[in-house]
Amino acid sequence: MDIFNNPISKKAEKKAIKTYEKNKKKFGDDSNQIYHLGLASNEVLSSLSTYNFTLSDRKLKLEVKDPVIIGNIRMGFGHYRIAMAMCSAAKHLNKTPLWMDLASFDETSGSKLIKHQNELYSMGSRWSQKYSLFNKFYWDL
Repeated sequence: MDIFNNPISKKAEKKAIKTYEKNKKKFGDDSNQIYHLGLASNEVLSSLSTYNFTLSDRKLKLEVKDPVIIGNIRMGFGHYRIAMAMCSAAKHLNKTPLWMDLASFDETSGSKLIKHQNELYSMGSRWSQKYSLFNKFYWDL
């Protein structure tokens, strides 16, 4: 098997499938669900004329000038700041920033997985400040 012409070992493929099945059990399987997107004004970034993607009952008819999608998973303030800087750059280029926060779609299995990963990352960050042994056995591998 390969992905974009990069070979994937049988061992890695098997591990990925096992992880996928485990995550389906834990976070649900909405792979056959159809989600429609909507847009709402982003109150925090209103000075940059930014809109948030939201879930909607109907298909989105995009009626904004020169849209640029800014994807964000909100895992740590650094990611958030980078996305805000991208919105600022888009606005400067007379584009309309569309903020896609993948963790904001509460009922989707993908969002649940991202939030879980963020909780693990936050815990690891806190532990790394307290326990040098944690760094040795976890981060420094």
